[in-house]
Amino acid sequence: MRVNLIFIFKFYIVIFFLQSIFVLSRIDLIDSIVKGIELAFLFFLSMRILQNWENLHLKERFFILVISILFVFHFLFVEESKLELLPKIIAPIVFYFTGKYLVSNKAVLGNFWKLFLYLSLFIFPFVILIYQKIINDLTFYSIFVNSNNFSYYFIVVSVIINLIFPTKQLWVFFFIGIGFILSSTLGALLAFSISSLFCIQIKILKKILVFFIFLSLFLLLINTFFDLNSINILKKLEGTFETASKLLNINTSISELSKVEYSEAINFSQNNVSNLSFLFRIKNWTEIIESISKSSNETYLFGVGLGNTVKFTSTHLVAHNDYLGLFFEVGVLLSIILIFSYLSVLMKLGRSIILIPFYTIAIYHFTENLYFNFLITSLHFFLLGFFNNRLIKKHRYESSPNK
Repeated sequence: MRVNLIFIFKFYIVIFFLQSIFVLSRIDLIDSIVKGIELAFLFFLSMRILQNWENLHLKERFFILVISILFVFHFLFVEESKLELLPKIIAPIVFYFTGKYLVSNKAVLGNFWKLFLYLSLFIFPFVILIYQKIINDLTFYSIFVNSNNFSYYFIVVSVIINLIFPTKQLWVFFFIGIGFILSSTLGALLAFSISSLFCIQIKILKKILVFFIFLSLFLLLINTFFDLNSINILKKLEGTFETASKLLNINTSISELSKVEYSEAINFSQNNVSNLSFLFRIKNWTEIIESISKSSNETYLFGVGLGNTVKFTSTHLVAHNDYLGLFFEVGVLLSIILIFSYLSVLMKLGRSIILIPFYTIAIYHFTENLYFNFLITSLHFFLLGFFNNRLIKKHRYESSPNK
């Protein structure tokens, strides 16, 4: 049984606006309604996938069975694991298979829905954010949790822009660039730069180079408009390099660095806020790696439990590395299967221009905590499944001698 593409996007629009209302009003009932809708929709899609069980490839059915069994063992062996976080782990899997099997790869959007999606998912948050930048009020970030997830959101929306305007592929890069500059997120910019290297294998390299020149000028003007004294993202870049060089010069091991008190480590940043972002990540990563090296075999296999990373970091923050955080919380068995499956899906995207935003997210996972954002992550994996199915069938058609 198929699910209409418009039906999926209606769900995201409703959740997005309800979350916006909750952030502005702080009414707990609205938050409960949002979570209830998310769980109900997740259950609905899960049942649809089971109804289409025979359509799944054998290895995909095997994957679902193995993951289900391992999660049962995880919660049996790790009593501290937070069961309420399980839907956020399952959601990407469910929405990926929804995009791949429950929505037709030939699905198209009418002009009305193209305009509505464009206005609601891009123009609405863009206008509000610009307004709040002008009045120096960044509470709108809380709708996306923080500026890092705001950049994540813009990368995902850029994929939708590609779906709406498939012949305007450079728009994808334009919208990603706007999201980065508005949030001044260094990790996203670096991830995008690295993933863009894959454009060398795609026949639009010259267009992209020209585009980057104009985009750089545009971003310079935007940053100057928002902050007349300096360019925020360049300040972060300078601060990161300064802190990194000092950490490298102290010539210490991961074990020793993990033991350095956070108050002492702050001295590396000279109390410069722009330097702290890189610093607390290094501290978190070294502390988690040190905890893993000293963990028991049971903990190594099944993890410390969902949501428990904050108990092992001196900053009391999450890992800010989705791969490391997943490995630490669910153990080596589950994490390797989940990460390997994720990367193998990315490899199937071929040389389409659409792989750039997806690769950007995959690299961005190394420096951020994105996986547990239900709204954006589920939309990300739905689009990943949708385009994976579309590109595979397109490749088969182009390779067929009888086309």
